[in-house]
Amino acid sequence: MSTFKKTVAMGFFVGVLAVAVAAVTLAQQRGGRGRPMPGQTQDRPGAQQMRQRCQQHMERRRQMLEEIQAMEQRLQSRVDALNAAEDPEARMDALVLLVNELADQRIEMFQKIQQMHEDDLRHIGECPMMDGAIDDQDDTSQ
Repeated sequence: MSTFKKTVAMGFFVGVLAVAVAAVTLAQQRGGRGRPMPGQTQDRPGAQQMRQRCQQHMERRRQMLEEIQAMEQRLQSRVDALNAAEDPEARMDALVLLVNELADQRIEMFQKIQQMHEDDLRHIGECPMMDGAIDDQDDTSQ
């Protein structure tokens, strides 16, 4: 290997070593607060509250899914009753019950979706990562 190539290689090695030493020194000055090691978490301020809110949000969504499944079962039982009705009067009564069930479910779902939308907007407003995002959206829509 020529002297020039050895000098360049040695310079490169010294440069890499200097960067590594600087990184270690900087990490020590920060009290070891660099990137967390695998399996180690480093929470930002409010991260625990955010996790808690997200868990509550997911729980509400799970409950809503269960309610929707119950609504589907009620609707299916009304349809089955309509199909099983033999005389015209019984069919008409079953049809009225089915239509009322559909109307009640639609009203209930509209209220739930409206409440969920308000919760989502509140969640976004509290999220530090979304700070100002809603204002930015409003400005661009005009």
